[in-house]
Amino acid sequence: MRALLHKVKEFYSNYKLIVEIEKRAGLRESLFLTLKRKYILHKQKRKAYILGQRAARGKNIYLTFGSAKTRPKSGEESYKRYAMAMKHYKQNVCDRESFLDGFKKFTDVNS
Repeated sequence: MRALLHKVKEFYSNYKLIVEIEKRAGLRESLFLTLKRKYILHKQKRKAYILGQRAARGKNIYLTFGSAKTRPKSGEESYKRYAMAMKHYKQNVCDRESFLDGFKKFTDVNS
């Protein structure tokens, strides 16, 4: 009986080690969790894209760091001011590349 108990205990300790290694390697994730993470990332990038478009239109996205008439010269300057405002309010800054893509698309369409 002790031998059987020892084997079960040994198997369980090895199983826990294998599961921990698989978790660190990302092999234990389900399809649902992967899709959920990709969906959240998509929403964040979409929000940044829309913010870039609003900045290109001249909307006030800077809160106290701009006025209603603030018209940025470039997407880089606009993103820098936006990031400064978000850091001041201790909020998360959106994706830079998506912000600049939205800014560029709107300025290209209206040029």
